[in-house]
Amino acid sequence: MNEVIVKFDIENELDIVMAHKTAIQIAEFTGLNASDQTHFATTISEVSRNCLEFSIKGNISFFIEKKEKKYRIVVKISHKGPEIAGLKNMLSALHTDNAEATADNNDNKKLVDFFEIASSEKDAIVILGIHIPDKHPPITKLMVNNWADYFKNEVPVSPYEEIKKRNARLLELSNELKLKKMETEFQLEENKRLTNLLEQKNENLRQLTYLIVHDIRNPLSIIRLCCEMYDNSGSGEEKTEFINMINRNADRILNITEELRSNMDQDMEMAINTSKANIKDIIKNLEKQFSAYLDKVDGSITTSLQVTEFYYPEVYLYSIFTNLITNSIKYSSKQPLSINIKTEKKDTYVQMEFIDNGIGINLKKHKKNLFKPFNRFIDKGEGKGVGLSIISHLVSKNGGKLEIESELGKGCKFILQLNEYKGN
Repeated sequence: MNEVIVKFDIENELDIVMAHKTAIQIAEFTGLNASDQTHFATTISEVSRNCLEFSIKGNISFFIEKKEKKYRIVVKISHKGPEIAGLKNMLSALHTDNAEATADNNDNKKLVDFFEIASSEKDAIVILGIHIPDKHPPITKLMVNNWADYFKNEVPVSPYEEIKKRNARLLELSNELKLKKMETEFQLEENKRLTNLLEQKNENLRQLTYLIVHDIRNPLSIIRLCCEMYDNSGSGEEKTEFINMINRNADRILNITEELRSNMDQDMEMAINTSKANIKDIIKNLEKQFSAYLDKVDGSITTSLQVTEFYYPEVYLYSIFTNLITNSIKYSSKQPLSINIKTEKKDTYVQMEFIDNGIGINLKKHKKNLFKPFNRFIDKGEGKGVGLSIISHLVSKNGGKLEIESELGKGCKFILQLNEYKGN
């Protein structure tokens, strides 16, 4: 298939605007996401601008091509005149050659997937394009004809409106990049904190290993010696004494291992802060970190905190709140996201409620698997389905409980019973 959708001359600035608009529309028809649409259209308009600046006369054509069972948008830009100076270097900078990258791979963004340049002293031709996502239905000749008819019958739009739309798309792309940067910076800080925590735990393990070797070596040596002496002893009284010595040292080893096990549990938690955690400050900090994401879904966090401080590892509370807020943003509905956090003191624990107005969970269908890792209950968004499993583990680690109330379309209510940490 090599079906032309639209073709027109490049003679002035308005034609460059039209080239950008056409690229956006065809990219949208073929299922490219907003970011790839902007990248593709930006490339087309830049090459068209160079064509206008360096040529006597130029033209541009858009068509669909099928190659090796895959469809792609191909754009041919030609002009009369000498080779455009620096065009090849410009296109090389725009193009990222990555055989493993696909049109759906957001981690390997490319402005274009391929380009070719053919030029002489009289004219130059640039052919470039982008792959159509595999998830798009097969493209038929009828479909291409409908797209071509759309452009033939399209009502002209003022250049001002087109430039305004173009700036809006660029602003959207800029905001997307800012969010990615914030997410990366947050992840780097989290990795740094976890690395420091692991280094402290590794040092604790090294010390515990030394203690195990040191404390167990002596009773084991005594047991071995008693066994040798038992074989060489004569009377039953001597044999009984050696048996008693073996039993005493075996008991000593058991006591040492039990004590070490208890110490290991404490030492492995040594790097975790179990002084009074301030819930209000934690929520404020996370609200700042998630501000860009909350703005994107018109979200807000409100609190009703009867308990603002209690003894609990801050690292656990940060992880619990981070997972809950992330899920609320990821599974928000079309209405503005509302998150409400409540705390109150019960007889033996602090009860915390986390309530959102998202799309909810079908508990009748998924209740049995709610807290099992690698289970996802909604197709929307990305993720591995471990968030609720992590929260459940952190809550139950000190004897707490986690319950969920939810209906599809009516949000979620997470009820956490948190026992204060006493051990450290």
